[in-house]
Amino acid sequence: MRKHSNGLAALLFLASCATPQVPPAPRPGPIAGSNGDAPGYQHGGTEVSKFVTGAHTEWIFQHGYIRQAGDEGTIAISAGNGSVFSVPNATASALSSPAYGASPQDHERYVRDYFVGLGLPASQVKDVRTMTLLEAKGRADEINNPIPRVTAYYSVLERDINGVAVPDSFAWARANSEESCGKASIGRQSPQELWLMPWSSGIYWHAQQHDGH
Repeated sequence: MRKHSNGLAALLFLASCATPQVPPAPRPGPIAGSNGDAPGYQHGGTEVSKFVTGAHTEWIFQHGYIRQAGDEGTIAISAGNGSVFSVPNATASALSSPAYGASPQDHERYVRDYFVGLGLPASQVKDVRTMTLLEAKGRADEINNPIPRVTAYYSVLERDINGVAVPDSFAWARANSEESCGKASIGRQSPQELWLMPWSSGIYWHAQQHDGH
């Protein structure tokens, strides 16, 4: 009887240490509306996202999120509502890359085209707001104030369906670039081109019921 008890305890211990099975992530792409509902959009992992997770990427299920984690960053997809967040690691190489675009308008056009190109309904984008992140470095005892520089732009898409705002939906991204020969390309194509990629992003663009609730 003692041997059976010890064996059962060992099995329970191993089961508690086992890695939880990773459920399948929602299929990325347009979400069809039904019964008059407005369509939505489901973002995904690196199969559609231009966010770079880096080497040694693995799928993990933790705290209700399906995570695609690598050396450069993590894409987290909520198993509950399908919202997606892409966040770089503290040591990610993208941290040292300049912001994309010569102006906030350049950045917001890129972010809008990025999401719409993946299937987000263009007719539902009411506006795009872009915020600028500035950084200034210097000694505390300097007489002259240091000149701030643009570190990043954050562009946020506002959703509207038939004139009604949908504030619980969101789609935002911060894109960076590495320039060499002045060409442009979406994603990493070759060292001679301009690399554009979302440095971080978040999106939740669900199918909306026709009554606005």
